[in-house]
Amino acid sequence: MAQMGPGGVFGDVMAASHKVKSPVTVLAQQNCEAMWLPYEALLAPPQGADGAQHALRVRVLRNLV
Repeated sequence: MAQMGPGGVFGDVMAASHKVKSPVTVLAQQNCEAMWLPYEALLAPPQGADGAQHALRVRVLRNLV
């Protein structure tokens, strides 16, 4: 079992695995928000994205590595 604080990341490996169902269960000790990032969209070449959007995409990918 692992405990995470604010800004913790979980499920990043599963997002890249193409599996439909995760064997992992997550339980929050207090109210929280979970953000789903579509992994395929992060890897797809940007279409009509400006420089700021590209920089954000690169930053997110670097944080996941």
